[in-house]
Amino acid sequence: NLDYSIDNQSVIKTDGDSCLHIVTFFPIGNHDDRIQRAMDDAIQNGRGRGLDGDLLVNTRINHSHWWIPFIYGQDCISVEGDLVSINK
Repeated sequence: NLDYSIDNQSVIKTDGDSCLHIVTFFPIGNHDDRIQRAMDDAIQNGRGRGLDGDLLVNTRINHSHWWIPFIYGQDCISVEGDLVSINK
């Protein structure tokens, strides 16, 4: 029973990500709470586009990774969805 709609500008499409870099089998950076950090990034990106929301709905989470053997790699979590500002 959330009251939001695109017509009255209370929702905006947004996305965010959190990546872990791997150099010679050693991860660089914090690998804890990566989904939460990707969601926080998506919320901040949506706020940067003009909507003061704090709730993500219709969210999709993707996981991708690639690497060059024995040299470098990247493991990413990305989130895309709708940032919502609840009508009061």
